Amino acid sequence: MLGYSVSKQEASKLLQIQAGQKALSPDNGAVKVTEELIDLGRDAFYQETFGNEILFTDVVGILDGPINLRSIVKAVLSLKGRELLTCKFL
Repeated sequence: MLGYSVSKQEASKLLQIQAGQKALSPDNGAVKVTEELIDLGRDAFYQETFGNEILFTDVVGILDGPINLRSIVKAVLSLKGRELLTCKFL
């Protein structure tokens, strides 16, 4: 449920009463966590790029080493006056 977890046992008990059914409805923010949902989240976490790979690799140069003051200054200068808002993650 939105804001806290409900165990399978607790959900079974809640689903036996009308108030519990209402509380566990999707309209109240309840989401049934299934293996498919976990797999979907895992795939998104490991495979999605979120559109920020250009900023981090090409502008900041994250693959060239740790982000530090020098790499941030270099990234800002490489923008040549273009706004950061053109980056998808902002």
